[in-house]
Amino acid sequence: MQNIKELSLKKLALNIYLEMMLRFGAVFINTYMISAYDTKLLGALSGANQIFIITGTMLSFLSVGCSVLLSQALGANNKNLAIRAVHIAMIFNFLVGIICFLLAFFGAKVLLVTLNVPDEILPHSITYLKAISFVILCDSFCMILSSTIRTYGKAKELMLISLAMNVICVFFNACFLYGFLGFAKLGLFGVGISSIIGRLFCMFGFLYIYLYKLKLKLYFALFYKIKLKILKKILKIGGFSAGEGFLWNAQYLVIFSIIANLGTLYLSAHVVFFQISIFIFSAGSAISVANEIIVGRLVGKKEPQKAYLQTFKALRYGLVFTIICLSLVFFTREYILDFVHFDDSLKSIIRPLFYVSIFLECSRTFNIVMVNALRASGDVGFPFYMGIIFMWGVSVPLAYILKDDYALTGVWLAFFADEFLRGMCNTFRWFSKKWQNKALV
Repeated sequence: MQNIKELSLKKLALNIYLEMMLRFGAVFINTYMISAYDTKLLGALSGANQIFIITGTMLSFLSVGCSVLLSQALGANNKNLAIRAVHIAMIFNFLVGIICFLLAFFGAKVLLVTLNVPDEILPHSITYLKAISFVILCDSFCMILSSTIRTYGKAKELMLISLAMNVICVFFNACFLYGFLGFAKLGLFGVGISSIIGRLFCMFGFLYIYLYKLKLKLYFALFYKIKLKILKKILKIGGFSAGEGFLWNAQYLVIFSIIANLGTLYLSAHVVFFQISIFIFSAGSAISVANEIIVGRLVGKKEPQKAYLQTFKALRYGLVFTIICLSLVFFTREYILDFVHFDDSLKSIIRPLFYVSIFLECSRTFNIVMVNALRASGDVGFPFYMGIIFMWGVSVPLAYILKDDYALTGVWLAFFADEFLRGMCNTFRWFSKKWQNKALV
């Protein structure tokens, strides 16, 4: 088992960042290849993806709880707690995955109609959602395995698996979208098939790392010999974290519905700029995840002051790299708009968002670094309550008000207001050190 000193924030964050970019790259690849195929299908892709994102949040809550408990257990050198936490998270996440799959597959039309997906693209969106619902079953395993592997410090291996998955997705997208090598052109259904194949590869790749690189074992008896005390700890962290994620996704879905009412043009612009935004905040997000792993171990070792200082170091790194990514995107914005095949009307909608992102992404970095640090310490309730107050008390009503005069720009200004206010509150919480008595082990 690795010692805390072996975990370098820079190396861990770099590999996590590359993995994130490759994982998000799969989404961007789909977006780009579909935009070249038919830009009208971008709205159909996005509608189904919103449901997929919600299921991802539901699946992630056990992986987050497992990761935090695992980090603290490794810091405390409690191997028995660590291995039991992984097995409990795996079996319960699989059960959640089955439920999410059934809801997405059989309730596809109802869910998408609720999101106000326009009638002209609704059939395409339903087809795509039913296809990617099978990905949910793979993700129920992949999320636990990847969070476990990352917590043990093997982020480089995850990055390589994600790279291979992207190559697989590009190949099969070319086959099923453009008829490469004589395959039938299947549209969004084909993109869904590509995603399934890529996720299956990921799942088996993660299993290989878990069993042969980390040399950990799967004990089938531990899948049904559940210790309630351990499950409660996972659910405590994961429940609040999932609650916060659910608040964000539910907020995003409501705002997505608001954008959908503006028309397909605005919806397509929003979909593409959200992909651009992912590139900008991924660096800060990777640093926050790396910091979460290190802080969890420090808390487990009963070294809260080191955890306190470590987080401000991570925040400095996060802001620096966010500004670098922001600058890169801002000064190449016209090339980006040409790259995604936008016409002049779409370009005029999306251009103001580059200016809003300058303030939004810096605020988001404050927020995600502090939220992940609080989570690693065991203090998960505070970020959840801040989410209720600012996501639903500020972001949603402000988006509804501003969309009348400022359209899509007004909606993104509402996102900024939420991230800024929550970021400041979570930072002050870390300053207060009230998180220091929340450890799980």
